Amino acid sequence: MARFFNNRSRKVGLAPGTAIYTGTKKEGSSTMELLSYSTDDVEEKKNASIEDVLMLPENRTNWINLNGVHDVDKVKAICDHFEVHPLLTEDILNTDQRPKLDVHENHIYLVLNMIEYLPDKGKIKMEQVSFIIGKNLVLSFQEVVGDTFNPVRDRIHGKGRICGRGAEYLVYALMDTVVDNYFVALEKIGDEMELIEEDILVNPDVESLQDLYSLKREMLALRRAIWPLREVIAQIEREDSRLVTKANKLYFRDLYDHMIQVIDTIEIYRDLLAGMVDLYQSTISNRMNSIMKVLTIISTVFIPITFLTGVYGMNFEYMPGLSNVNGFWIITGIVLASMISMLLYFRKQGWFK
Repeated sequence: MARFFNNRSRKVGLAPGTAIYTGTKKEGSSTMELLSYSTDDVEEKKNASIEDVLMLPENRTNWINLNGVHDVDKVKAICDHFEVHPLLTEDILNTDQRPKLDVHENHIYLVLNMIEYLPDKGKIKMEQVSFIIGKNLVLSFQEVVGDTFNPVRDRIHGKGRICGRGAEYLVYALMDTVVDNYFVALEKIGDEMELIEEDILVNPDVESLQDLYSLKREMLALRRAIWPLREVIAQIEREDSRLVTKANKLYFRDLYDHMIQVIDTIEIYRDLLAGMVDLYQSTISNRMNSIMKVLTIISTVFIPITFLTGVYGMNFEYMPGLSNVNGFWIITGIVLASMISMLLYFRKQGWFK
C-alpha cells in the first residue's frame, strides 16, 4: 500500500498550507531550467537561479521547470514570488496527489503523473508533475531530473506554432507528450502480458503466477494514476477562464479523445489479466486431469493382473493348474491378453488423445 500513500504521517497535526515534502527522501540540490520565448527568439538557461526567475520579462511566454521538489525552500520561494496559494504549494510538495485541476483568479493548478514501464524490473516508474499556469507563465515541478518534454523543447527552439499560442498551449503540448508516453508504456505492458500468457499455456508454474499478480498490482497503480486525468482535461475544456482561450480548447478536446483511448486500453488489459488468472487455473486443472487419466489407465490395466497374481499367490495345496506343466505360461498369456485388450479398449474410447 506504500504505492498509494507516501509518508502522510509527516503532515499529521500541521496547519493547512504547511510546506513540507512528503515524497521519498532524496539527496542533493534541485536544478531549475528557464525557457523564455516569443515568435521571434528563444532564450534558455539550463541552471537558472531564483534571481533569473525574478527578472523574467512579462511580454514573453516563460516556462520555469524545477527538477527536485524535495528542495522545499526553492519551491516555496518560487511560489511566493508568483503569489501561488499556500494550499497549492502544499499540494506541489505532496507527491501522492491524484490528477486534479484547481482554478484560481490569477492562475490554474494542474497535477498529473508521468509514466514509464520498466520491463526488466516488471515495475511502473511513476513521477508526479505539477503545473502552475498564469498569464504568459508556466511553472512545472518535477520530482527528479529527466522527463518526456524534450520534443516540446525542440519545437520551441525550432520556433514552431507553439511559440505564438501562449502559456496554455504550452501546457497542452507538455500534457500531450505525457499522454503519448502512456501509449508507449501500455504497449510494453501488452508485450509483457503476451509473454506471461505464453508461459501460462506452455509451462504454468508458480513464477508465472507471481509475474501475473505483480502485473495486476501495477495495473491498479496505473489506473489510479491515469483515470482521473480524463475528468481534469474535460474540466479544462469546460472552464470559463481567461487563462484558457477558446481556440486552444480545441486541442484539449483532442487530448481528451486520447485519454479515452488510454483508459479503454487499461480496462481491456485489466479484463485480460483477470482472464489470464482463470486461464492459469484452467491450465493447471487440465494438467492435473491429464495426470489423473494416466494414473487411471495404469491402475485399470494392472487391476486384473493384481487379481490373478493374488489368487495364484495363495498357499493352498490343491489349486487348478498347479500341477500343469504349462501353467505359468497360461497365466502369463492371460495376463498379457487382458493388458492388450484393456489398452485397445482405451484407445478406441480416445483416452490416448
